[in-house]
Amino acid sequence: MYEVKIDLWPTAYIFNQGHRLRLAVSSSNYPRFTATPNNGWPLAEEGPIYIANNTILMGGSLESRVTLPLVPLSAIPPNIAPDP
Repeated sequence: MYEVKIDLWPTAYIFNQGHRLRLAVSSSNYPRFTATPNNGWPLAEEGPIYIANNTILMGGSLESRVTLPLVPLSAIPPNIAPDP
């Protein structure tokens, strides 16, 4: 198991009440991007190709999760915040 932290840079989205998020986990976005061989080598070098196996853990101390910070509407600049 590996812990993966992905920095999405400073970004924000305002969700209306009742809206939900969907998270799609994928090892690839081929053919949009070149497929990765999953071997850790520089992409320009040829080497063995490994299949990536993704695991989503549910429950227990190692459960998978996505942590999103919550920002109060009052902290959003007026030129960005929607009318209340």
